[in-house]
Amino acid sequence: MALYAKRQATRGHAFGPDTPWQAEMEDAFGFTETVDQLTAITEVKADMEKPVPMDRVICGDVGYGKTEIAVRAAFKAVQDGKQVAVLVPTTLLADQHLQTFTERMSEFPVTIKGSHGSPGRPSRAPCSTAWPTAVSTS
Repeated sequence: MALYAKRQATRGHAFGPDTPWQAEMEDAFGFTETVDQLTAITEVKADMEKPVPMDRVICGDVGYGKTEIAVRAAFKAVQDGKQVAVLVPTTLLADQHLQTFTERMSEFPVTIKGSHGSPGRPSRAPCSTAWPTAVSTS
């Protein structure tokens, strides 16, 4: 309980409302969102607009749209001038996410880079402050 109270007392970045580009990127999604997916997207973006750190976990089976929720949240952050790091447990998943994020944001001036690390070895391509979005295993 004390940890939760401390987090709520911590000031975070309150992201601005969605931009026209956010709506354009979301409208380009090639599938119809489920009710649960739309609820999660709405709640994540509402959390991002609050001045406290977000404390949310998105759970779902494979193929239920968790990556799209992450893409939209990342794009919202980038639109507000912030960097995004997407950390995943495997090289295969990093490659899949890199491809998805790149495809979804290809019509916009967003730089997306990938980076793979290995246990005991640092990543070969360290993340740069010039990259708005990075997908990495390390």
